[in-house]
Amino acid sequence: MIPLLGRLPEPPSPDELAQHIPPIAPVPEGTSRPFWSVMVPAYNCDEYLRRTLASVLEQDPGPDDMQIEVIDDCSTQGNPAAVVREVGRGRVVFHRNPRNCGATGTFNVCVQRSLGRWVHILHGDDAVLPGFYAAYYRLIEAEPSVGMVIGPSVIVDEHDRQTGLTGPEVPADGAVLRDFCCGQSVDHLGQFASWVTRRDVLEQVGGFCTLFDHCADFELAFRIGQAGPVGCVPRPYAHYRVHSAADTRRLMVSGRNMHERVLVTRLNLSRLPPGACAEKRRGWQRYLARSAHTAAWIMDAAGSTEGRLNQARWAYVLDPRPFRALFLAKSWVKHRLACPRR
Repeated sequence: MIPLLGRLPEPPSPDELAQHIPPIAPVPEGTSRPFWSVMVPAYNCDEYLRRTLASVLEQDPGPDDMQIEVIDDCSTQGNPAAVVREVGRGRVVFHRNPRNCGATGTFNVCVQRSLGRWVHILHGDDAVLPGFYAAYYRLIEAEPSVGMVIGPSVIVDEHDRQTGLTGPEVPADGAVLRDFCCGQSVDHLGQFASWVTRRDVLEQVGGFCTLFDHCADFELAFRIGQAGPVGCVPRPYAHYRVHSAADTRRLMVSGRNMHERVLVTRLNLSRLPPGACAEKRRGWQRYLARSAHTAAWIMDAAGSTEGRLNQARWAYVLDPRPFRALFLAKSWVKHRLACPRR
């Protein structure tokens, strides 16, 4: 998973990438179409799912304007169908995948089942804040050329405590992001919770690439940005939850998160016009190394010496400077002391 020094993983070729991007069929003619499709992928997150659905239903404009559907990926804990019945009271559709499809496969099911003109994939452990759909609708009406709208998200933990803010730098001169693909080439600018996409754009560019578990949204957002302008709301209207049971935490422990980030970053940079975004091209490895170093300390705080070690390895592979070598050595020693060989 973690390469030898100087040998970073090669991104997929255009042909390989195309083979793993599922087509999105248009909604059949004559189908009644709401403006919004709020599609909620869920897996073993019943308590969070209650809050997620409640946050949407508080802003529900009615079935003519909003489809709300939970896509359960064969949860092995809890009873998401019962949660949907209790909270949704007949307003929310429940669909259970016939088999476990994984996160990326479930995101594609969400898109394929959507009927609305705009699609919002809202994770079953995230939530929208009051005014989300009204604010995004106003921007869409004001900027009809945009194919995607993103915005900042408030980061919360499992207890709903706010721990930070993530998302794009809000443009001061309007509602459309300039050079979106340049920024998106190395850093995912919008989390799922704060990201809505026009469905016909997804029909044009295809769904989530199944080569990726951690960075499928990162890669798809770049393709959407290539297809047209991207709008940005001026303030956070969503909660993005970071907690110990999330898939992201598991991928950080193994280092898979950085493996995919390197692949997608190299892929995105290769799709930029020649000569564009020179600063990003020069500095991407150090930028990702800083991200890995930060992730190593997050893993350390969570008590995962394995996660700290794997993130420290990536930081050194990407930016092999002496202070990173020292940090890697300390991480290795700490892991060996915590997990001595038998």
